[in-house]
Amino acid sequence: MKRLITLWTLIILLVTGCAPAGFHEPAPADGILKVIFIDVGQGDSALIIAPDGTAMLIDGGVPGAFKTVDQVMAVYGVKKLEAMVGTHAHDDHIGGLVNILNKYPVGRLYSNGQEDSRVYSAFLSAARVQGLSPQPLQAGDFFQLTDQVVCDVLGPENAQESQGNAASIVLRLRYGQHSFLFTGDAEKGEERAIVDRYGHKIRSTVVKVGHHGSATSSSPAFVQAAAPNVAIISVGENSYNHPDNLVIKRWQQMGAEVYTTERSGHLALESDGDKLYLAAQKTSQALAA
Repeated sequence: MKRLITLWTLIILLVTGCAPAGFHEPAPADGILKVIFIDVGQGDSALIIAPDGTAMLIDGGVPGAFKTVDQVMAVYGVKKLEAMVGTHAHDDHIGGLVNILNKYPVGRLYSNGQEDSRVYSAFLSAARVQGLSPQPLQAGDFFQLTDQVVCDVLGPENAQESQGNAASIVLRLRYGQHSFLFTGDAEKGEERAIVDRYGHKIRSTVVKVGHHGSATSSSPAFVQAAAPNVAIISVGENSYNHPDNLVIKRWQQMGAEVYTTERSGHLALESDGDKLYLAAQKTSQALAA
């Protein structure tokens, strides 16, 4: 319970805009992995802070989401990023990363290698100012955020042969007994390729549901293979019917508690490698079946 209270304290500070003196200094290493799914509206962004304080950002929402992402990073004492991942070149995933690159030092930059949008050009320009060039990732690659936190790349098989959502980087982050599956906007074709290649090896404690809970993702075989305890849908007000009710029920039927950022706000998870805690900005109640 002590850890959960700590999370709620951080969330209260974020909502009220209050912070104690020195809070913006980098947080000391505490042996705890933190994964924060940031409420950026209709988009994706997740901040990962390793047990030694090393930070990584996966996506950054639309350009206007920069202020929200920046505020969350400040609350958690993040002053630099060891790694940044842009899962694919759509505005609602990499738009906010442009100004993050303009403000924060970044050690390593990863993308799927596709340059198919105007915002991606701005992303590249901001990266060049730091002397960075995005390193393309595809299935079979892996990288270590720290000695204890490893990221396996499950997709795409070949970004150059796919387009848009179908070329999303899919990462499985591992720490201790827990794993977190980040799916970008991967749709059923990419999910099928991942299941064919890895099968139930993709099983994860927490899954960031693909494409904001759209019916274009979360195929039955993929949901069954992933079989998480918690499914997070990053979504905001939209006209696309996201998230799809059938998709929500599909994850629930596999035993997952389903949360959306639209309903719960920022969703923060912490783990010591054994136990896992979750707190939400607005509510911790799972969606009804």
